[in-house]
Amino acid sequence: MEAAVCYDGVKLSKVASQSNRMAPGSRFSSQQQIHSCLGKQRGEMSFAQFSKITGLTPSTLFRLEQCAQTITLRWLEPTLKKLNILIVDVFGEKR
Repeated sequence: MEAAVCYDGVKLSKVASQSNRMAPGSRFSSQQQIHSCLGKQRGEMSFAQFSKITGLTPSTLFRLEQCAQTITLRWLEPTLKKLNILIVDVFGEKR
């Protein structure tokens, strides 16, 4: 299930939380999970457009999507909040 969320006239893909969760036994690192989530949310937007929504610079977003930079919870939590995403939607629930 997919819906569109609009921020200042720009459509942002809002993917249902189940599709962002990794399958049990998945070998994705937490950084890869963040990469995947940000890439899905950015969709066809430019890094500059997505930057206005997230508050992160375009270069930071690019490096995060390329797994060339890490992000701390201090920055991840408010970024996800701006995107209306719960942290459990990125990493899945603890089993």
